[in-house]
Amino acid sequence: QGNQGNQANKEENLQNSEPNYAPHLRPLRFKLRPRILFFDTGYFLSRELPLAAKANGSEIAIWSSKAGLNADGEDYQRLLEQIKQFRPELIMTVNHLGFDAEGKLASVLTRLGLPAASWFVDSPAFILGSAAKNSFRDLYAFSWDRDYLPILTDFGFNQAHFLPLAASEEFFKPLPKAGPKERAIAFVGDSLASATTKYLAQSSLSESNLDEIDCLALEFINNNSLTPGPLVSALANRYNLTLEQTINLEALVTWRASRLSRLAVLKTLAAHFPPTEGPALTIAGQMDWMELVPLALVTSRLDYYRDLAGFYLGSEVNLNITSAQMKTGINQRVFDVPACREFLLTDRREQLSYVFDLDSEVAVYDDPSDCAQKAKWYLNNPSARDKIADKAYRRVIGSHLYRHRLRSIVSTIFGREEGFK
Repeated sequence: QGNQGNQANKEENLQNSEPNYAPHLRPLRFKLRPRILFFDTGYFLSRELPLAAKANGSEIAIWSSKAGLNADGEDYQRLLEQIKQFRPELIMTVNHLGFDAEGKLASVLTRLGLPAASWFVDSPAFILGSAAKNSFRDLYAFSWDRDYLPILTDFGFNQAHFLPLAASEEFFKPLPKAGPKERAIAFVGDSLASATTKYLAQSSLSESNLDEIDCLALEFINNNSLTPGPLVSALANRYNLTLEQTINLEALVTWRASRLSRLAVLKTLAAHFPPTEGPALTIAGQMDWMELVPLALVTSRLDYYRDLAGFYLGSEVNLNITSAQMKTGINQRVFDVPACREFLLTDRREQLSYVFDLDSEVAVYDDPSDCAQKAKWYLNNPSARDKIADKAYRRVIGSHLYRHRLRSIVSTIFGREEGFK
């Protein structure tokens, strides 16, 4: 009871402190370079977005918040103090991290007249889960995948906009050509074994359920649903899973679907090249890829910021296999490889046409067999690879850097919408 009383007092103090901050906030009007307060949870884009804001000329501040949807009175008191001192004109976060599931912080920001933007780069269905709907009506939501906009609207976001990922020129850029490439075909990706272990435990299931789960994953791959919710209902009912356990089961099926997709492409690709010539495929990731794809050369996991650009620069064909949760959407690698002016072969996704010219700026495959055939053709035609890589590079540098995306966010919020449709 004492802890509950303390928490109630913290929340009451949070509400009572709001009017002291309101006079410091400017009215909402168009801002080319607004002062931005970023919520940093150590998650994806925590480096890229502040750098992009600085490149655009915005003054920025960082609030180090918890990596989750958790209300914390003391933490939010510290946030309000930072708002008072910095006087931001825009709040930004990724995947809604730093906000609470009940919508208390969103309500505070609304009363302060301070716009806030949450850029979802993963499925909002899993991120928001059982969060209170209609608690976010006054916030701006942006989704990396256009297909998820209806889900955001269903959660109560009145402002939901499509905003694809991009590249950071600070971390991904071309280097002078330095002789022959070290690798023929390269794939960077997780085997998703750790994700399997994690979500099996969180859904209260065991490895004995994996065969059935993989059957559901294959169904998920072959339908257009963004989440495997309808597919897992029978299994969830059989084991009397709670809502939270069922959400974790959906995440597990999604990750297993991505694993199966990767295995199908990588095994076909590795088998397409005679083993007497040495491994044509290099996989960077977990070492258990050695057992899963024995014909490939496997290297250890790469650090995204320190190692990945150099790996792309040393590969003739950089392979992309999009995660199963993106039925038509596109991932980070679609931008990072071209930013290095290197060649990418990616699986066909409808939303590629929003960011690239499909006839000249991107090379796509339709299935594992098509991937193997096209990889072999492009290996034998370096001039064709270079032509596509050069055009894609110019497109990324001109339109698809994170500073371009921040300009779209600012324009949308402050009344001059220039984003993607």
